[in-house]
Amino acid sequence: RYRREHGRTGHLIVSSVEHSAVLAVAEHLQHTQGWQVSVLPVTSEGVVSPDTLAQAIRPNTALVSIMHGNNEIGTLQPIEALGQICRSKGVYFHTDAVQTLGKLPLDLSCLPVDYVTGSAHKIYGPKGIGLLWVHPEAVTPDPLFFGGSQQGGLRPGTENVAAVIGFCQAFELCCQRMRLETPRLHTLQDRLMSAIEALFPNQVVINGPLSPQSRVPGNVHLSIVTDSSNPLGKRPQTPSNIGESLVLKLDLKGFALASGSACHSGALTPSHVVLALGKSEALARATLRISMGQSTSEDDVDRLISALAEVLAS
Repeated sequence: RYRREHGRTGHLIVSSVEHSAVLAVAEHLQHTQGWQVSVLPVTSEGVVSPDTLAQAIRPNTALVSIMHGNNEIGTLQPIEALGQICRSKGVYFHTDAVQTLGKLPLDLSCLPVDYVTGSAHKIYGPKGIGLLWVHPEAVTPDPLFFGGSQQGGLRPGTENVAAVIGFCQAFELCCQRMRLETPRLHTLQDRLMSAIEALFPNQVVINGPLSPQSRVPGNVHLSIVTDSSNPLGKRPQTPSNIGESLVLKLDLKGFALASGSACHSGALTPSHVVLALGKSEALARATLRISMGQSTSEDDVDRLISALAEVLAS
């Protein structure tokens, strides 16, 4: 739509820690349609600086897309400050709220965002359904598919009513429980991260902010140190398979964890998110993502700490 209205392609801004669903689209537009793309750096904790964004905006900037909460390391972005900058410069602002929808308050009546995306499966809803919220004063995106007038002509096809109802019910329940559930998850995060720092100072690095309040509720992300001066370096494993090895060993002890992003399960490439923090490729390959939810208890966390100590010593 921007190209049709302005007669040329414009400029897009994303952060270096975005989900591949955003980065891949930006790269596609850059290589196939000639869009200019700026990828913003982040701090060592994965935060986009508002000053960095302000300096990156150009006269032809059409859209800024910066996620609310990171899907790997859990970092929360200052989207209110980032959105205010976009508003002041007349630039549309999109935030990927897949990780925070139903977990943290999002008051869209006053938050300076134009587009918000979310997904049901992250809040115990059905898989395969998501949402796009568009501010009443923002430009409605052109459809990607054609052939029907459903959903205001934005996305044709018969709606999956059962999934829609499931999404709405899951969202309602999460919002009702948020006041108690979010602080509880922050407490569990702090319990786990404090234990990791105390027990494995030379074996494990925590990626992202150390304050639970600065992370997606329930998220803890680790990198396993593989330098030869540390105990883990003595094991006959490469950084690329240490994370998967730990996942398998912990699975046998009853814990379902992930090595990196669930969307890239089995990928051989290092985490672009951990690399963006300025960390080594070895640390970006040897990662472990821990996600806690409504069924996670203090006892679960304590058992995980014990299990992690066993597998790191083996």
